[in-house]
Amino acid sequence: MACLRKRKKKNGIVWIVDFYDGDGKRRWFNTQTSSRKVAEQMKSKIEVDLALGQLELPGKKRLIILSKLTQIYLEHSRSEHSQNTYTLNERFLRFFKSFIGDVAVDKITRQDIENYKSERLKSVNKCSVNMEIRHLKATFSYAANIVGILKENPFKNVKQLKIDGDNLPSYLSLDDIEKLLCVIDDLDFKHLVIFYLNTGCRRDEALNLTREHIDLSRKKIKITRTKSGKDREIPITEELLKILKLRGQDVPFGFKSDFVTHKFKKYVRKAEINQHFSVHSLRHTFASHLVMSGVDLYTVQKLLGHSSIRVTEKYAHLAPDFLASGVTKLPY
Repeated sequence: MACLRKRKKKNGIVWIVDFYDGDGKRRWFNTQTSSRKVAEQMKSKIEVDLALGQLELPGKKRLIILSKLTQIYLEHSRSEHSQNTYTLNERFLRFFKSFIGDVAVDKITRQDIENYKSERLKSVNKCSVNMEIRHLKATFSYAANIVGILKENPFKNVKQLKIDGDNLPSYLSLDDIEKLLCVIDDLDFKHLVIFYLNTGCRRDEALNLTREHIDLSRKKIKITRTKSGKDREIPITEELLKILKLRGQDVPFGFKSDFVTHKFKKYVRKAEINQHFSVHSLRHTFASHLVMSGVDLYTVQKLLGHSSIRVTEKYAHLAPDFLASGVTKLPY
């Protein structure tokens, strides 16, 4: 903690802020004011800057290491983002620090980032690497543009990896769906899987659903606490209507996130279908079958809650006759 001390001068007094810096060295800062109120404000700012590691002192270069930036950004993310986004931010920053070390953030170069991308490709696909880079880019943009820790975002000109056919969203065929549902012997869990297939919800959107957000008379479900932060409505299919009438609990699907992830993988193995399928593949399945059935991308975007049509366009390859069918609707 800093404290104020009076120093006498010829025509009065001046207040001095007495404190210890991050290295434990005692420092004095001349506020150049005789007003205690102003001096108190300056002392408070010094204390905040010390806590954040942002205090600049004469002759001492400010040094912010990656763990400090992580702490600052995650505090921001916890209050401004959804729980899912916060969890991803925490995970990706942990991966990045594990690779690059707890280095000064102003020493991180574009080449370091390219090396990180190459290393991550050994473990995950291109889509996953691109997601990590987007989250890390947002972190460093916050550091550069909001809190002024960096002069420039090292991720600024880093390009996303080009996605080819092998990295398109994987979805379950009708045969896969039948095999999967046949092996699920837990009725509650089967109802959850059917819910995902009929709504395209993200894993936690379904698990956070409460009875107050289900309107059976209007046949609508209101999805809240979304990744984009915007609520959306999804129509209830006839199959889903029967299930929701059976599930009268305040929380229809009272499972834990990790439990759902692991149990789904267990049933995927038991069904002997693509072992890469995950709970999120059910969301891709919902979107993919809509597009293959002729539903336009704008409608799919709204149902999925994508913030941009560009995100939904990854399903466009499933509708090769999309443009041709559009032309046939001309009235002349």
